[in-house]
Amino acid sequence: HHRRHSGGVRPGAAGGRGPGGVWSRLCPHLCQKAGGENWERGVKMELCLAGMEDLDQVERMYRRIVADMEKKGLFIWNQYYPAEVLGEDIAQRRLYVCREGGAIWGAFALTEWEEGEGDIRWTIPGKALYLDRLGVEPARSGKGVGTQAVRQAMAQAEKRGAEVLRLFLAEGNEPAFRLYQKLGFCRASGIYEEKIDLGHTLRQSGWEIPLAAGIRE
Repeated sequence: HHRRHSGGVRPGAAGGRGPGGVWSRLCPHLCQKAGGENWERGVKMELCLAGMEDLDQVERMYRRIVADMEKKGLFIWNQYYPAEVLGEDIAQRRLYVCREGGAIWGAFALTEWEEGEGDIRWTIPGKALYLDRLGVEPARSGKGVGTQAVRQAMAQAEKRGAEVLRLFLAEGNEPAFRLYQKLGFCRASGIYEEKIDLGHTLRQSGWEIPLAAGIRE
């Protein structure tokens, strides 16, 4: 399957509300409040490892994201990716969901490696994790969910021992560029060219940010 970079959706989108209290019963030990003192625009989410019971809802969210992207001329993901790899992400305990009550607003994966990582000249040393497949529900655009999801990815990566968080962004995804620049990510030199459907090549840049563990070193 194709990886298709972490920033495939418009940052700041979020999903609809659902019944409260559902997730706290499903994984009381894995949830944490997202954002803390950094809550923006009233966003109050919990971050949890996704379970197989979430797969259908998350797949449907990503398919809505793809449809929304295509309406805006962003042909980065498609009907197969990332929906078809989400089950593997859950099985490998690397997919996180951002939710309020029972509604999933966004999701992302944290991975140990990425195709194309050798094509980028990374400048921040230390153990790296990769932020991939960041997706937020289009129905809540502009609510600060994308910002909080990235911040939670940074915090979770640090808990997993990473000193730097990296990601890939496809050329032309200006909203994602602005989001990551605002959050302090720096662009590394080099381009990863991924050959995808119908001979199309997706050009992707690499971005990175040091985490607190690495800064303390």
